Amino acid sequence: MKMNQFIVLCLMSLLIVRGNSKSLDKWFDGMQSDSHSWYGDMVDYTQRSIPRGCGGKQADVYFVIDTSDDVSSEQLQKQTDFAKELVTIFYMNQDTVRIGIISYGGKVDMVTEAGEYNKHHQIRDVIDIIPRIGGKRDNAGALNYLRNKVFTPSSVRPEVGHVVIMLTNGFSTNAKSTAMNAILLRSKGVYVYTVSVGPTVDTSELESIASPPAQNFVFSHENPQLAESLIKLLHIKECDYQVSPPFEGETKICAPNRPVDIVFGVEQLGLGTRHATDIISFVYEILGEFDSNTEINTAVILSKSPNYINFGKKVQKISDVQAKLASMIFPEMSHLLKKIRRTLIRGKKDVQKTAVVFIDNNMDLTKKALIEAKRNKFMKIETYVIYIGEDYNKPELEMIANGADGLNVLIIPSYADLLDSKEMILKAICRGF
Repeated sequence: MKMNQFIVLCLMSLLIVRGNSKSLDKWFDGMQSDSHSWYGDMVDYTQRSIPRGCGGKQADVYFVIDTSDDVSSEQLQKQTDFAKELVTIFYMNQDTVRIGIISYGGKVDMVTEAGEYNKHHQIRDVIDIIPRIGGKRDNAGALNYLRNKVFTPSSVRPEVGHVVIMLTNGFSTNAKSTAMNAILLRSKGVYVYTVSVGPTVDTSELESIASPPAQNFVFSHENPQLAESLIKLLHIKECDYQVSPPFEGETKICAPNRPVDIVFGVEQLGLGTRHATDIISFVYEILGEFDSNTEINTAVILSKSPNYINFGKKVQKISDVQAKLASMIFPEMSHLLKKIRRTLIRGKKDVQKTAVVFIDNNMDLTKKALIEAKRNKFMKIETYVIYIGEDYNKPELEMIANGADGLNVLIIPSYADLLDSKEMILKAICRGF
């Protein structure tokens, strides 16, 4: 099965929400006993920052990736591709699911601890550069490390679910020791999945490592039922971020409790056509999360084209063309900030005025832009700066934005991460409402 087919099947699995408690109880029959009470009860969402009914159960999850000598480059690539796709089914947050990555062969290497990163793209980046340990495969050593170094009160949250997803074909140096260490790990309440990736597999060893029953915890990397098994175990539900409480009808993320005018500013000439198109599409997605039944009005402001100069249809004297070129004026950020201010002050007086401006490293923040930003602050315009890229000057960006401690400056690593960052951006903007 090709990877893209696997992705589709995983996403289809995400839409399966088991509402019948009897079917869940039947599914849990025969599973290992768990020292936690987490899997039998719904999460107490009153203590969490995520939306009610979203995300699923709290858990610390570790991906354990076999990088022994006999794991070919092709098999390792399959493992990392599989892991990168599987992480997307989890609702990652310090309060919900935290993910850690371990690489092992003849020894064990903690690549990143659970909770060190909270974004899907960050975990995928870590998996892309996972170190190859080499040596003879020591499954027993990896399981012993998990029991004594990872799943301890000082390293994981004791009150949440503990899950291991171990990608290996088996064939360890000591099968009996492997089975014993797996039993000791599972006795601590850790659920263990094993996932095979190669053409030859030691099925008996994979089953000895995994939690019982095997049909729920032993899989091939091409089997999409692993995603469904995790969905059932953690009660994962697909949802969007929601700041306001749930209400009857369609749920929207932003439901302001007072009148708001919000303007999105896009300096398309500085950003470039391709990036400006990405931002416009993103703004479209953002607008879809605003509750149209509330008193919120929006606008999208684009920069002007250069002032029109008629060069004529014939060749001209050099001096004439030079004069026309010298009179051309290209807009920059100052023009956009001024247009945003003029648009907002035309609105009603007793409404919150909010601006969202997109910037990347192709755009210069000139002295004029900083002056216009200062004027916007004087007019009490709540301004958010969304910077796309990693080469940024935050103090300079804070001069465009306002808000305490730089909270109105939001950094997105790349344009590819825009949609993944929707939740963070909406959370920041909607809290200002």
